[in-house]
Amino acid sequence: MAIREIVKYGDECLRKKCKPVDEITKRTKILIDDMLDTLYEANGCGLAAPQVGVLKRICVIDVGDGPVVMINPQILSQEGEVEEMEGCLSNPGKWGVVKRPQKVVATALDKNGEVKVYEAEGLFARAICHELDHLDGVLFIDKVIGELKETKRKVKTVFMGTPDFSVSIAEALVENGFEITAVVTQPDKAAGRGNKLRPSPVKVWAENAHISVFQPEKVRAEEFIDVIEQIKPDLIVTAAFGQIIPKAILDIPEFGCINVHASLLPKYRGASPIQQALMDGEQITGISLMYMNEKMDEGDVIISKSVEILPEDNTGTLFEKLAETGKLVIAEYAGMLQNGKPTGTPQDNTLATYCKKISKEQGNIDWTRDCRDILNIVRAMTPSPGAYTFLNGKRIKIISARINNKINNENENPGKIISDNKTALTVLCGVGALDIVMLQPEGKSVQHTKDFLNGYKLTADSAFERNI
Repeated sequence: MAIREIVKYGDECLRKKCKPVDEITKRTKILIDDMLDTLYEANGCGLAAPQVGVLKRICVIDVGDGPVVMINPQILSQEGEVEEMEGCLSNPGKWGVVKRPQKVVATALDKNGEVKVYEAEGLFARAICHELDHLDGVLFIDKVIGELKETKRKVKTVFMGTPDFSVSIAEALVENGFEITAVVTQPDKAAGRGNKLRPSPVKVWAENAHISVFQPEKVRAEEFIDVIEQIKPDLIVTAAFGQIIPKAILDIPEFGCINVHASLLPKYRGASPIQQALMDGEQITGISLMYMNEKMDEGDVIISKSVEILPEDNTGTLFEKLAETGKLVIAEYAGMLQNGKPTGTPQDNTLATYCKKISKEQGNIDWTRDCRDILNIVRAMTPSPGAYTFLNGKRIKIISARINNKINNENENPGKIISDNKTALTVLCGVGALDIVMLQPEGKSVQHTKDFLNGYKLTADSAFERNI
């Protein structure tokens, strides 16, 4: 295996149509191994054989889920259209908006000659289309919509994040041409019944993308600050990382340290802006891209984008919406960066609100409260850590519910269950009532109310209780 030189734009090899592979030989497999090594060395997500001077219908792709080898690939079907920024290893420093299918179904032989079918969407679908164009002598610059942009240099970036939301932001940085040279995430934590150490989603993503991972207990430790100084990043990006970044690190990158925060700052500074917005019954939230300083979420805001909170949203669905909006914010920031370091707008600190880290105990439902407050707690605690109550000493998670508009007044017996023991399960609250839609009894899977009632007969005295 060896690193091969990538053919650059202007070489006539890139404009020729490749020939099918008639037989997968030892030389073919060596070529594929070399292409993968070359791809990872260049920190790309796709490479076609003509890009290393071989006119064969072979390409390799890795968008973070592991390497995919495609020999004699074909697209069977495609669906939707999306316009996004795109670049190419054969045309370094050039970027442009290209329209590609949102989803494709493709088939190809793998390295062992087995037929594979790939149902791809997003970046994977875009990479397949890009590399198949290479095999036909077509370059991305032939399809650029509008102006072809030129990056003065790769922005050497250190990314800091921990949960799934952070992974979406990291992916957006890669898609928009940022060179992530290191990832910083929280240390592995014990989880599950066996208390086995579990890596964060960001660590899993980084390892799959062959990016160095650091997991300091404290980022303000001198030895970790030395690590960042040695990397010398142009930019540090954080998204739901979980630690305050010290000034010694903030002062290192030329373009500063920016944070992708899941609220419309200065509202909901702190650790749990998504959950708190739901608990408070907000109808609008959003993403703020801000410069970081030594204080919590007080830096100048570069970009803000609003997101509507629907009545059926919970933390899980709102995370997904905000992650997609975060991707748009990163794309916009990438464009702004072409003209130098963007200017931020100072926050109005008099309007600031704060939120602390969500605890499991906050999911312990107090049925003496207003039904709207309880519903918002359920939304905020779902899917994790969960809103829960107790029935005959057994814990039950409430997964989803809706307000019963027929019961509006104050109730003498909050927690009392009204049920036909067939399909309906209504719980009286301090004010109003909730119809339970989905729940999860202790030791069992999530169930619809009807299924729960099939196996559990309630009595006239049945009531949910709060365990204190």
